[in-house]
Amino acid sequence: MSFISFKNGSLDVKEICKTLYFEGGYHSIPDGCKDWGSSEEADARFPGDTMGRITVFYEDGDAESYPLVLGYTMWYKNMWERDCAPFKNGGADARAVSYLKDALYLYGAYECAEKCYFAIKPKNKKIIRITLEKANNKNGEPVFSGVYTSLPDGCDAEFFNTRTVAPGDLPEHVGNSLDALCHILYTYEEDFKNVPEYKLDENAPYVKFSGDDDARIATGVFAENMKDLSQRVDDGGFLHTSYYMAPSWWYNGFGAWMENFNSYYNDMYSRDGGRALMTLSAGGYNDAAERGVAFGNRQLMYFPENNVTFCGHRVRGHYTVVINKPMLYSEVLTGIGWPTRYTEEKFGKDHKKLGNHETDGHGLMMMANCAVYKRHKDPAAWANEHFDEFNEAAEWIIWCLDNPDLSFSKDGLLYAESEAGMNDHTLYCNLACYLGLSGYAEIASGLGKNDVAERWKKYAEGLYGAIISRLSDGQSWIKEKYGFFHDSAVTFCSDLFGYDLSLFPEELVKLSRNSFDADAEKTLSLRYDGSGGLGYNTSMITQNALLLDRTDDADRLVRRLTRMSFAPRLPEPYKVSEGFSYSERTGALRRQGDLGNLVQLAEALKAYQIVCGVSDAAPGTLQIFPRLPAGWSVDINKMKAAGGTLCMSASYPENGVQKIDLKVTGMRGIKKIAFRGGPFRDGGKLMINGKEVRGETESHGRMTWIRVDLPYEEFEI
Repeated sequence: MSFISFKNGSLDVKEICKTLYFEGGYHSIPDGCKDWGSSEEADARFPGDTMGRITVFYEDGDAESYPLVLGYTMWYKNMWERDCAPFKNGGADARAVSYLKDALYLYGAYECAEKCYFAIKPKNKKIIRITLEKANNKNGEPVFSGVYTSLPDGCDAEFFNTRTVAPGDLPEHVGNSLDALCHILYTYEEDFKNVPEYKLDENAPYVKFSGDDDARIATGVFAENMKDLSQRVDDGGFLHTSYYMAPSWWYNGFGAWMENFNSYYNDMYSRDGGRALMTLSAGGYNDAAERGVAFGNRQLMYFPENNVTFCGHRVRGHYTVVINKPMLYSEVLTGIGWPTRYTEEKFGKDHKKLGNHETDGHGLMMMANCAVYKRHKDPAAWANEHFDEFNEAAEWIIWCLDNPDLSFSKDGLLYAESEAGMNDHTLYCNLACYLGLSGYAEIASGLGKNDVAERWKKYAEGLYGAIISRLSDGQSWIKEKYGFFHDSAVTFCSDLFGYDLSLFPEELVKLSRNSFDADAEKTLSLRYDGSGGLGYNTSMITQNALLLDRTDDADRLVRRLTRMSFAPRLPEPYKVSEGFSYSERTGALRRQGDLGNLVQLAEALKAYQIVCGVSDAAPGTLQIFPRLPAGWSVDINKMKAAGGTLCMSASYPENGVQKIDLKVTGMRGIKKIAFRGGPFRDGGKLMINGKEVRGETESHGRMTWIRVDLPYEEFEI
């Protein structure tokens, strides 16, 4: 047995060889994609992808090339080390196992051996050189250490008797097996056609979309994820970031998954929690949202109740990255590489006392409290009960702004050590705190605490001014300062004001309108954008397109979100996944990460809530502002709003006519119902409960809408 090493991608043989055994077969990036998923061909690695080639050159000038293909002569390493379905242990699917074993010619790969081998039978003539090349369209490179000219120690000769790699294309049976395997793991365009109708309980509350296959899928996506979300808050108010025994497709996996992985079941993340609790509240589950914010508020009091001080200052109550583990960031995560400016060199023995500046989570939880307050049956009593907690959260923001030497606030902006603004001052983080602090000022005013209200309002206005002056150029938002992947301004405002942009701060709307094209350019250039998570990326840009009345873009993005949430051959086929990858080569759509991850699920649901257009967030008003994809209609049954219920049906305008039917009962404090119909291309007619109504028109781009306010009593039954 002799071994010849590759050096700089080449090796010299200088002999006739009956069989050659190549040692290697993993990739320098030994997983399915970069973290969070990808739609870029260079970063997406699917079975059947060609990762490079090995070429044998003969003395007579002849040459033969052997393909290095995932699932054939190469395989994954990182995810495959885990007990992953549908291949291993109790989650094994005999079909998937059979297809992979039929296709995989790499000895030892199925067993996840450290050293793997595939064999070729070169021509019966002298070899002078063998080269190893990477695929030009893929990042990273195949890893092969060299070649044996006889059977390597420990290898089973019988394996190679039936699995010798031939030059040229894949054997037909290998291609067929890989295709069949992929159709177990992934979803394809044909899966979005002739979709059966999702079965709803006609006697229970529901949202039903109809009109085409995408609408039928959306019905299931909304129903399954809203049911999950409504059950995610336990009796004590703990909001689980992962559902119980949720599987994980792993952040850089290739399509296999770990069953019952429970990634974040024991954690309540503040960012996820704030977003999810507002989605729950807007969807009519205010009691569950109330339990959730109450739990979060109790955890916020960790700092004052434990008399925590920092550099001589009393630490005000604030929400950290994981609400139920307030010191996790400073005491654990920084020890495994999460960045912080709070070093012992700078702050001495106090350097870990603040927990962390989860500025976005802090603001979003404040906003969630505001949402619950707006919909509470006795808001004043509830706010008085929680006012000490409100005071701590508000004063934390003020302390940060007043003490930049300790908080790293800068130019009137709040600093973050958070995924949405790591060591930075971003729109996502600061806007949430501005809206939360403004909302708390309104609550204080409503309770007659006028001095407190004025103090909080003053600081909120200062923060707003800094956001406008520092995070925009006066015309558009500065993209590099978004924090997460997209402009968050209008979608955050919709949580507190509803879906009527005339109620939003005018300057925010202007900046968002001017920013949309650049913001959406990359995602709209792709058939499916698999980067950044289904909530932070796909759902947020969809929400923006809907709210800003970018009708063509919104139509496409709603349909994209719907399809990315549907995997008919996988567990929980309608459940939103945390991340996503897409193969342009094959058209395969692949789950990534934690299935049903809280913030991603909640952001997707919020996008569908905007499509429906029903909101009771504005005082005294029920908004009916449907933003339906072309050809869709929506039927809503027994939805809770403003302490009562509503039933509604609305259709996309057809032949210039839109029909909306509405019945309401038992709503508290609602004086009027604000309707907006459209979009109409060349004028249109709005029919409400069978009667044409006339109102004011507004235009955006080529489209117009009709707005009209009608008395609540006309719709009460």
